[in-house]
Amino acid sequence: MRVVGIKVKDERMYKKIAKELEALNIPFINLNRVPSADIAIVLTDDHGKGIYVGMNVKRAIKECIRVYSGGFREIVIGIDPGPRPGIAVFGDEREIYSCIAESPEKAAAFVKKITEMYEHESCVIRIGDGAKVYRNRIINRLLPLRIEVVDEKGTSGMHIESAKKIAFLNGTVIKEEIKQEFEEGELKEIQNESRSISGITISKELAKEVAEGKIDMKKAIKKQNRRGENK
Repeated sequence: MRVVGIKVKDERMYKKIAKELEALNIPFINLNRVPSADIAIVLTDDHGKGIYVGMNVKRAIKECIRVYSGGFREIVIGIDPGPRPGIAVFGDEREIYSCIAESPEKAAAFVKKITEMYEHESCVIRIGDGAKVYRNRIINRLLPLRIEVVDEKGTSGMHIESAKKIAFLNGTVIKEEIKQEFEEGELKEIQNESRSISGITISKELAKEVAEGKIDMKKAIKKQNRRGENK
């Protein structure tokens, strides 16, 4: 397994670099604590001793990713939509990373980061056709990247495993933003979710805000609790 070495004097810079590499599932060691002569890729604040980390940490990380991965012909990303979407990333059919995102918005942000950090010739993002409320929020935040909505029948399982299956199913290409419209049953489902989490049923108005991604469930429950209502 290839490992990236980090050798910088500033502890805050080290933590920032480490956080970026952790998010991309790239193993690393602190060369200030564990000196090693076998590390091929080094991020450092010392000119001429590796990939230089100056004021622009993101640029250095991007260069590190380019060297680490060597680039890909095609990146394929599968997403199992939901309040906590599953994500699976493949480079030339080899799994790079998989995770559960904390929200549709964080899922979209992570996918964008992957497409920016890894060099590639082409990229396709495939997302399951279920959980429409959450699915459309992800799609709208990822356009104009190439996105396909696929039939997720037969992909049931844990979110990450479903995302891996979705990644390799062909679907319908989405080119325009999807207008968010919510059916009564979808808002009711969000209200039921709030009650199962907290014992408090949020209002339909707050459920719509949650569906639109304007507020998260935790904040909606707090608002409902402050109102002293339980509709």
